[in-house]
Amino acid sequence: MSGTRRRPAGGGSTIRHRHRPRSRSRQSRRFRRSRRCLRPTQPRHVSTDGADFPHTMNSQVAHRTHSRERPSSRVQLRLRVFSGVHAGAEFRLPERGILMVGQADDCDLILGDAEIRDHHCVLTVVGDQVLLRALNGEVEIQERRVADGENVALEPFTMVRLGKVWFAIGPHWSERWLSLDNAIDHAAVRVAEKQLAGRRRGVLAIATALLAFALVVLLGSWKVSHPANIHPRSASEQLEATQGILHQMSLQHVVANIDGGDRLVVHGVVGNVAQLPELKRKLSAAGLTTELAVRDWPSVAKQVKDIFGMHGYTVETRLLDQGLIEVDGHFGDPDNTERVKREVLGSADMQNLNSDVGLNLALRNYDERKPEAPKLDEGKLIQHVSSGADSYVVTRDQSRYYPGSSLPQGGIFVGVTSDQNILLRMRDNTYMQLNKDDKYMTPQPLGDMNSIDMERLMPAAPGSSAAAAAPAAVTQSVAKAVPAKEAPASNHR
Repeated sequence: MSGTRRRPAGGGSTIRHRHRPRSRSRQSRRFRRSRRCLRPTQPRHVSTDGADFPHTMNSQVAHRTHSRERPSSRVQLRLRVFSGVHAGAEFRLPERGILMVGQADDCDLILGDAEIRDHHCVLTVVGDQVLLRALNGEVEIQERRVADGENVALEPFTMVRLGKVWFAIGPHWSERWLSLDNAIDHAAVRVAEKQLAGRRRGVLAIATALLAFALVVLLGSWKVSHPANIHPRSASEQLEATQGILHQMSLQHVVANIDGGDRLVVHGVVGNVAQLPELKRKLSAAGLTTELAVRDWPSVAKQVKDIFGMHGYTVETRLLDQGLIEVDGHFGDPDNTERVKREVLGSADMQNLNSDVGLNLALRNYDERKPEAPKLDEGKLIQHVSSGADSYVVTRDQSRYYPGSSLPQGGIFVGVTSDQNILLRMRDNTYMQLNKDDKYMTPQPLGDMNSIDMERLMPAAPGSSAAAAAPAAVTQSVAKAVPAKEAPASNHR
């Protein structure tokens, strides 16, 4: 922030924030995060471009002048807090970036108010555009509740409420900051009235419940028993109970483990937004105290797309097994793909996301050309296929291949299926197939197979399955093809 700073007797607090470099060590990143943590400090005012602005809800306007000329064509946005523990604090937003807001230590903007969740919301900043995404905390914009996972574009000076914390975002030099104080006062009064009405209803409900409870105690006092002693569960018992809940909810991408301090840590990704509060409810009902670092997949996918978008790439994402995210897009030639891995996957935003939920990213480049299949000699193209107990293959140069032989197309000849397709066993013990419809040109993958699968593929050739199981029993040479003396036919041997 430009200008000078002084500390008068009243007012709010201002948070200074430095631009962070693209690459830094974990220790340096932790130190800089601690400086961004919004903590209550001695009140002070900030002078910007010769103008003093109030930073608290009840600041008095006196002897203020303002510059009506925009300082620069580049918009510098500020986030200003108007209520809560950090009332009056300021945070300078980067020109491009993704900021996590919440109570957790890994957040970019840390709020210490009781109503703030660990990961309350995400702010995506691109120039003068700001997008807010609600995660798992109460978010209200202009008296409208924002659903978890919903994205809302923030107009300048739009009032946002997180629990009891009010803040707004706008250019730091604008005079509109002065008009927000009164708006905050009125909004706070409305919220207080709603809370007071709720407390009154709550007092009546509690009084009714106490009367009912007293009646039950008096009527059933003859049957009172002492509660059993509750023994605290060990870390291994808590881990087993947590894993049972994860298995019950079929959360394949969420993992529970015990860290070095014997704390139960649960991290990963749930499939949809509704599963996260359900998981929290079940863990709480089971009496399990965990360090929860779980995000919903829609918000993670959106954040991954936003990070790639800030680097100029439009991508699609897919959640694979074991928390692996496949990122599909056009990344150019292989050299450029390596640059994308360094700049995007190695960026601080992506590394923070990976450390939060323990994800791995894999790039799939649409621009990479698949290697072409080797061109075969015209004489090695398959001309005739014979199935049955003594199946064989004849190529155009009249060479004959029996089960156990190596075919020019690659792989060991296993047999001929009932559909006149050729079954191959590759060096890695996987199976592929030369299809008749493809004129036996390119092997197609079949995956892992067993004797039952081959029996199904080749019901008329049981000898071929045996040949696959014991290729050494084949009398023909594996490495040498037998030339045919006459035109191939189905009765050739």
